[in-house]
Amino acid sequence: MKINPISFGQTFINSTFQNLSDENKTKMGPSIAIGEYYPMDIYLGAKNDRDVVVQITRASEWDYLMSSGEIEPTEENIAFLQLQKAFEYAMEYIHSKKKYPVEKFEISNLDKMDSVDIINRIADAIDDYHEKYKNLFEN
Repeated sequence: MKINPISFGQTFINSTFQNLSDENKTKMGPSIAIGEYYPMDIYLGAKNDRDVVVQITRASEWDYLMSSGEIEPTEENIAFLQLQKAFEYAMEYIHSKKKYPVEKFEISNLDKMDSVDIINRIADAIDDYHEKYKNLFEN
């Protein structure tokens, strides 16, 4: 697995993440940074104290440009970025269709896994997502 040094996506923690046991939250800690290494947005939640729900989608191109330093973070550029993202969200709402698909999967029984196993499961799912939808990303 090649890791790009430029930060792209983000990892978001859903409120259901609090359902995890303290031990499993600790195991998930290293996984939270995984969104920074891929051009994906990762959403982490939990069904109960030992089962994690992961959602993956492609991050916005504008987020890539801002986070990689290609767009200087001036007040004007940030306002433009917010406007552009608002247009994208409006288009998704009007057409009832997200720009990029969302894949959802579960990692069950964290009690029997360690942090490395969890990261590998998420990374494999990201690779599968990218392979499945790569034609959308090249346009």
